[in-house]
Amino acid sequence: METQIPLEKLGPPGIGGELIIVHTFAGDTRSDEDRRKDPTKRPFTVRARLSKQAQADDGVTSVVSSDFGGSYFLAHPDSVVTELHSSAGPFKIYHNKNREFSTVEFSCVAASVSEARGQFLTGVMPFFDYLCFTASVPLHVPLVVCEDVQNQVIEFAYVTPYPKTTINPHEGQFITALVPMYALYREARNASSPFYAFLCYFKILEGIYRHIRAQTFKLAREKCVLIATREEKVPSGSNINAGFAGKPIGPLFESRFQKIFRDRVAHYILDSSTPLNVSDDAATTEFRDELFLIEQCARVVLSVQAEYCKSVA
Repeated sequence: METQIPLEKLGPPGIGGELIIVHTFAGDTRSDEDRRKDPTKRPFTVRARLSKQAQADDGVTSVVSSDFGGSYFLAHPDSVVTELHSSAGPFKIYHNKNREFSTVEFSCVAASVSEARGQFLTGVMPFFDYLCFTASVPLHVPLVVCEDVQNQVIEFAYVTPYPKTTINPHEGQFITALVPMYALYREARNASSPFYAFLCYFKILEGIYRHIRAQTFKLAREKCVLIATREEKVPSGSNINAGFAGKPIGPLFESRFQKIFRDRVAHYILDSSTPLNVSDDAATTEFRDELFLIEQCARVVLSVQAEYCKSVA
């Protein structure tokens, strides 16, 4: 089944979201919300596609097929399916035509999609993490689809595709001092890991606030140039939490981006908390949900800094 969804309804490009498919049947009078939020324990099936590299698609798909997946891990020549037994239960790993591990399937009993996905990742990711270390190869899991078998509800995470952009044919310029910042922005946009993407955006803010800005104003004083300062505030918009819109970015950088997020990635452990496990579903979701806010802040600060730099060029 295929359908057309306008890009603007999927959220900001490059930022993850959740798509929910609810099958309807004659005689079922429950609302979609009641079926989605059924609190009872029930069977779920979780399927995931493996990949050798991060995948950037121009569309959104929930198809998990062994023909489309792949990895650097080869199945035994005589095996039909590889079975992994973990504390969460058995996992079936299917192979593509090249004998590469390509898809994973798991069945469990849970009270929600997030619980089922958590069981899946808790059970299978330590195995794949260890395999990556043992074989010294990368592995990506670009798609995890959870099916509520009883209520016929399917949920999966996606990344909103990017629109095509026509490059302005006129002459332009960029500031040499900001070249490392633009490189970090590109790295963030390329990143498949929300943790690495967050760090790239954080480094843009850190580089400007703690180094480049001071150097710019020092140069302005030496040249006797007066720079008119600008306010840097979180932009408002439908995808910005109303609690952050209009707030100064500087204090947010120190109190939220650094203390709550950056320090958790940079340090093995903080206080008495447990170490950050980047394969954990809850941690991944938390950082993924923070990306749009910090990306918008980085864009504002980088744009303002470019104007400051032009003043002393």
